[in-house]
Amino acid sequence: MHPAFLARFMLLPAILLSFMVLVIFWIFPQRPDRIGLAMSLFNSFMLLLLLLVNHTPPTSHSKLGSFYCYDIIGVAMAAFLSIIVANIAYTKSKILFGFW
Repeated sequence: MHPAFLARFMLLPAILLSFMVLVIFWIFPQRPDRIGLAMSLFNSFMLLLLLLVNHTPPTSHSKLGSFYCYDIIGVAMAAFLSIIVANIAYTKSKILFGFW
């Protein structure tokens, strides 16, 4: 695999998508786009992982593949935490203003 191909089509998207995971927590909990962004990032990492598997030899251990797997776990945890935060935000607003 050529280093330019690796840097341009495998490494740069992984770094940009990793920073996009932080955007999940910048979106307000009341917005449904938050979960949609998390699922889109999850699918993007899965696609990049499949591309990496198709373009590397089967006997080599890729550090980039491990990085993708850790990022997929991070995106899944971010989506799960985002759901918990949205649930707390909705429940707290009902509790605070439910008596009025």
